[in-house]
Amino acid sequence: MDRESKQNFEIILPPEITRHYEDKNKELGSGGFAKVILCEHIATKEKVAIKVMNKQQLSLKDDLHRAYNEIYALKNLVHQNICQLFEVFENDSYIYLVIEYCPHGELFDYIVSKKRLGEKEARHVFRQIIAAVAYIHKQGYAHRDLKPENMLLDNSKNIKIIDFGLSAKPEKGLATLLRTRAGSALYASPELISGQPYYGNETDVWSLGVVLFALLCGFLPFDHESTSELYKKIKKGDFPTPPWLSPRSLKILNVMLEVTPQKRINLKNIIKHEWMTFGYTEQIQWDSSKKGVALNSKVVRILAEYKCTTCEEMEAKIIKFKYNHVTAFYFLLCKMSDDKLQKFVSNWCKQQVKVDEALLNNLLVSSNKSQLNGYIEDSPIVEKKRASTLSSNKPRPNSTLVKDGFDNPKQNSTSVHESIKVNPKTSRYSKPRASSVADIYNKDFLFAKSAGQKASLPRLFSRRKERSKTVTSCDKENDLPSKGVINPRIIKIKDEDSIVSPYKPNPNLNQTKRLANSCMDSLDSMKPPSTRVEDERERKSVSLEGGRKPRTKSMKEFKQKLSGFFKHNETPRRVKAIYHVENTSTLPPDTIKLELERVLNMLVLADVLNSFATPEHYLFKCKAGTDKKTVFELEICLIPYMDNVVGIRRKRLKGDGWKYKELVEQVLSMAKI
Repeated sequence: MDRESKQNFEIILPPEITRHYEDKNKELGSGGFAKVILCEHIATKEKVAIKVMNKQQLSLKDDLHRAYNEIYALKNLVHQNICQLFEVFENDSYIYLVIEYCPHGELFDYIVSKKRLGEKEARHVFRQIIAAVAYIHKQGYAHRDLKPENMLLDNSKNIKIIDFGLSAKPEKGLATLLRTRAGSALYASPELISGQPYYGNETDVWSLGVVLFALLCGFLPFDHESTSELYKKIKKGDFPTPPWLSPRSLKILNVMLEVTPQKRINLKNIIKHEWMTFGYTEQIQWDSSKKGVALNSKVVRILAEYKCTTCEEMEAKIIKFKYNHVTAFYFLLCKMSDDKLQKFVSNWCKQQVKVDEALLNNLLVSSNKSQLNGYIEDSPIVEKKRASTLSSNKPRPNSTLVKDGFDNPKQNSTSVHESIKVNPKTSRYSKPRASSVADIYNKDFLFAKSAGQKASLPRLFSRRKERSKTVTSCDKENDLPSKGVINPRIIKIKDEDSIVSPYKPNPNLNQTKRLANSCMDSLDSMKPPSTRVEDERERKSVSLEGGRKPRTKSMKEFKQKLSGFFKHNETPRRVKAIYHVENTSTLPPDTIKLELERVLNMLVLADVLNSFATPEHYLFKCKAGTDKKTVFELEICLIPYMDNVVGIRRKRLKGDGWKYKELVEQVLSMAKI
């Protein structure tokens, strides 16, 4: 298997993942044997990142232990500045890690977009990095691959450290000498590149010094195309000192980038250093704000209601932390703000009531009600339906919920099913009257906001013990969450065809997907015969892998493919923000395109670039370096809120970040735009 095919393995999400997560058809990053894609948790609508690792390719390179090493480390390292692990799933071919999604990407890209960070902002970012690394060392780990590419920015632009595949946890602690050469050469310490035994915490401090220099200067302290020359620079420890560096900055860089490990500053003294404390009244609080905290009782109650179980049973499942779907569900709910959590509960309650209405109407219009077992006949909803027919003239009491949490549910409101009109021909029900809708969606279904009032949820069934006895294996912790209170799979009815399932997929969505697939097939037929034969071979090879289908094609993919047949009608894409956009110009887009083609051709002739291609009309995909390791994109785009202003958006797809930065700057400096 060649290198290119290794890196371009197709992601096939198994049913155990797609049952709880929706693939958003967006790749966040890729490496030699792993890819990271964007997904959405179906129940909470929270974005997550799923890292897919190819076990076969990792085994061929004897790197499979790194994947398990990362899983073990992420389970033990729980910190506000470390990317959180939600769920782990493994089959014969792949390992799937569901991790925290950081929408602002790598710290490296943030540095490139701002050229360099000011000292105040760099201090704010570096304090978070030091807090995370101090916690990692306290837990007995050495990261050994600290660099801006392994530091992400979340929605609030807080640091999240990732990639613990090269981390080490010696049995006798960090006082144990290590001998494995690990990490990136640009961030490696002198003792590590010399092949000498080293201490993991000391080499991490050197890497942190390189990261701090990159934050303050926008380039690396030690850099050279030749590896041997690079090692000579690192061993000398001489780095440039730009004029904008303050005396405090130079002082901390000198003690962190000390060649002799014994003279190098340690993390304890870095935390107390004057550069770190300047402008702050308190020292860095590096302890974890998550580890050792008791379970969130509110989230446990919500999950118990959602899964139709008791709080004690749900707490027993969560506290095991098996990193399955229950663990992921709990972590995602804990991350949600109070407003988002309240919205989640409100939407779920409305959906729950609708499901119960649909199911109960199908039960009520059944020709033979005696077929229902005692569980349904004695259920609270059916009893309320009977009671409503006997006491229809009595005044309706106000809808009130229990005030003492979830343990003693009480709901005195009149059943909503009084207002449902059944059509005997279609066995469907019409919408309830406005008064009933108001009763369903009243404020009691939301969290109580008043002081001293405990939050509570509506419970339409109170016989948990009876229902738990009839629950089958489909309601176990790894199965689908209960959509409604009445589960049609556990109701014993002879005439199963008389019930219309409330869980119907959206027909419009399926129609859209079918339309996209059919249009994609029609476009494939327009290709030359040789191309169609290759595509057919690819489809057959995919279908042989256990009959699993690749990721669903969307209308967006269809439009992108369709645009290739009408390139002359294209216009540059208007970006939403100017992040990663440089060299704005008022020249026509086609003129800029011709100028970029001229520059790229010159660089290819000069062997600076290996090649470039134009997969889209205003998009250039460039490859450089040995084995084409560095791959990046240049796109001509329109600037938002500015008419007739065009910019060039850059994006690194693969390879060394600093080499990519150098190449992009060279291309843009040569282009006369």
